[in-house]
Amino acid sequence: MKKMIALSGLAAAIAFSANVMAAEVNAIDIDTVTKIVETKSVQPNFPEMSMRANSEGAVVLKYDIDKRGRPKDVELVSSTGSKLFLREAVKALKSTRFEPVVINGEVVRVNGMMRKYNYTMVDERGNRVVAKR
Repeated sequence: MKKMIALSGLAAAIAFSANVMAAEVNAIDIDTVTKIVETKSVQPNFPEMSMRANSEGAVVLKYDIDKRGRPKDVELVSSTGSKLFLREAVKALKSTRFEPVVINGEVVRVNGMMRKYNYTMVDERGNRVVAKR
């Protein structure tokens, strides 16, 4: 199953010429010419130690998508909560896959993608669990 990812609305404010042939394109520009298609979505594990400690948090990662559709050059933008969340988020992102991005018949690298992983405690119905301390 393929999953479409909507990119930032900021791209509408940036002018991008569809006639430019480039080996790379910035994520903020891509929304005007194509969509990013995720072909393999991998969700991070919630670390057992963090779960036992009722720890919650979030990780924001910046990354590029190479010409084969693989995340590359993963960088931490921000992180809250357990440091274990970062390890699991990076592992999940590096296992995620995308369709190669084609612009004007040329496969391009996409720079500057962002992804946020939220770590929250929820029950089997998806309701938020209040941590007991």
